[in-house]
Amino acid sequence: MSKSAPKSESKIQREILIDIGSRSTCRMFRNPAGFDREKKVYYGLSRRDSSDLIGLKSRIIQEEDVGKIVAQFVAIEVKTARGAIRPEQRDFIAMVRKLGGRAGVARSIEEARGIVDGK
Repeated sequence: MSKSAPKSESKIQREILIDIGSRSTCRMFRNPAGFDREKKVYYGLSRRDSSDLIGLKSRIIQEEDVGKIVAQFVAIEVKTARGAIRPEQRDFIAMVRKLGGRAGVARSIEEARGIVDGK
């Protein structure tokens, strides 16, 4: 029996986008971020610290906005089984959570579901 090769970040990202995208209450998007040295411009949501996948999850509020559907920001930093998170990425996740969004690190579809579902 041969061992399967570890999944790359891009493969895990694609799997998460397909899985989460099949839900009617959440939409996720790739968020490539970096710096174009030639054009001297940053691209992506927030320079280098924003998460790989960002999106919106609909949520029904319970009291003052009963019945209204609002969007909750979602950020998923995708890593391989051995991938390390940078301090800037950790700070971005903490900021999203502090402001009421859902954010975290996912190394699998199951972990991404947990972030989206608030588990």
